[in-house]
Amino acid sequence: MLINSQKESFQMILEPESACPWKILVFDNCSQRILSTLYRVGDLREKCITLHLNLNQKRERLYGVLTLYLIKPSIENINLIIEDFQRDLYQRVIINFIHPITDIEYLAKELSKIPGAVQKIQKIYEHNLDFISLNQNLFELNENSDTIQSLLSIIITMKVQPVLIFNRRNQDHPALKLIDKLNQLTFQNEQPQLIVYFPDREDDFNPIIAHSNSYIALLHDIFQIKYNKVTVDGQAYDLSPIYDKIWNENSCLPINQASEKINKDLLEWKQQYDIIKAQSDLSDNLQQIELVPQINMQKRLVEQHINIAASIYKIAKQRQLDKYFQLCQNILSQSELSVEGVNFENDSDIDKLRVILLMIMNQYSLQDVTKWEGILNIKDKKFIDLINYYKNKFDIFKQQQQGQTNKFKQIFKGIANQVSSKSKGFIKNVSNFLPSKDRKYQLLQLIDSLFYDQLRFEEVTEYLKIWDSRTSDYVTKQFDVSEILKINDILIFYSEGACYNEYVEIQETERVNKKNIIYGGSFIQNAEELIKLQIQKFIQ
Repeated sequence: MLINSQKESFQMILEPESACPWKILVFDNCSQRILSTLYRVGDLREKCITLHLNLNQKRERLYGVLTLYLIKPSIENINLIIEDFQRDLYQRVIINFIHPITDIEYLAKELSKIPGAVQKIQKIYEHNLDFISLNQNLFELNENSDTIQSLLSIIITMKVQPVLIFNRRNQDHPALKLIDKLNQLTFQNEQPQLIVYFPDREDDFNPIIAHSNSYIALLHDIFQIKYNKVTVDGQAYDLSPIYDKIWNENSCLPINQASEKINKDLLEWKQQYDIIKAQSDLSDNLQQIELVPQINMQKRLVEQHINIAASIYKIAKQRQLDKYFQLCQNILSQSELSVEGVNFENDSDIDKLRVILLMIMNQYSLQDVTKWEGILNIKDKKFIDLINYYKNKFDIFKQQQQGQTNKFKQIFKGIANQVSSKSKGFIKNVSNFLPSKDRKYQLLQLIDSLFYDQLRFEEVTEYLKIWDSRTSDYVTKQFDVSEILKINDILIFYSEGACYNEYVEIQETERVNKKNIIYGGSFIQNAEELIKLQIQKFIQ
């Protein structure tokens, strides 16, 4: 849904009406990141784009073609465009800004000083495309992009009427600034509604801290996926869901199930290859020859994922990640933890740290936390300082000794308190990354409560504000909360960072409950990235 909508918006940019069929594309780093998840070089060639160049690199004079600029309207980029006209680099030009420009007068004034510059410009367009689609239902924002402008870009690209739901106690919530922007727009009644929900990351760090068993989350945990690209053992791979069917079908599966399906794909490829090899009839050969490019592509993809999965298993074995996954599962279900058959002596301190932090965040007793600090024996001083910080933050020892309500409940109170108590659903005594059958992070419980259960207006609005673009106003007591249940499209945005563990679980929620859920954040982080940020923020 999302990636198709963004590609559709790019059609007009990359294939404008022009008497000159041949084109070159000039983009900045921001636009290059957006394009990288949508198109490959071959796609651009099919659109008669014979050359693509970075705005910041040295470029030679080139006449006889149409030049398409695709850039962010920063003052640095605008000055580079002015410099291009001063050097008389291009003959015909269309300028596309990925979001509205605030100082078009400056560009016009400077170009008017250059003889013939204005006559070369065929069109100047302002778009709303400043976000990165990673999949049909997954996105992140561009580096150094304005959060509000990027969210506005998503809403405009999807052609929807938004209903915003966010924490009423945050007086500086980004949703408030987004509302100011949305109030300047006109929405059509025939446009579908989209709920835009802003959960707070500080309500639940569990999905980022916990070890995972899914293909996509493990890969990001170990090798760090960036804009659908990953480097494994020195080899760069493109994990585009548009071109990589294997990734699209298996990325959210537990790694053992994904590996089984990849092996099945390998067997199917071998069968196809053997059929072609065995053909003796000329006409049959000619028909099979047409399938060769497709079969070769399938072979390349299968080999790619076999290599990636093998590297994941190798590192997972070295780091005992299946054992840490078991520990995290048991912590989240508040089960008793066992050290039977496990030696942690040579393990990474960061894996050990994640276990301790998860115990603190999930209200384990002073005795249990102290016991596991001794078992894991973390040596990194920064990690020890972070543990002590979280002990003080949640104040678990003092609260438990006094028999008071745990501070964790006070810090994380909100709409989650209205959720009916459900099992966290993490199975016990798993091994080799066996999947859980009913996992529920807090976000998933919130989604169940808000979008699938019947809540009273007072239950929702005690903690949340609801703003409806159809009335350009906040909802009142006359608002029927059941209207929320009727909206099928939901966008979830974490300004403090999304993670693949939650994304994987949302896929199951989406499948079971028949709603379209789009998930994303300012960035997608793994545990190591979060811990580094926490240390920088609270320790150093």
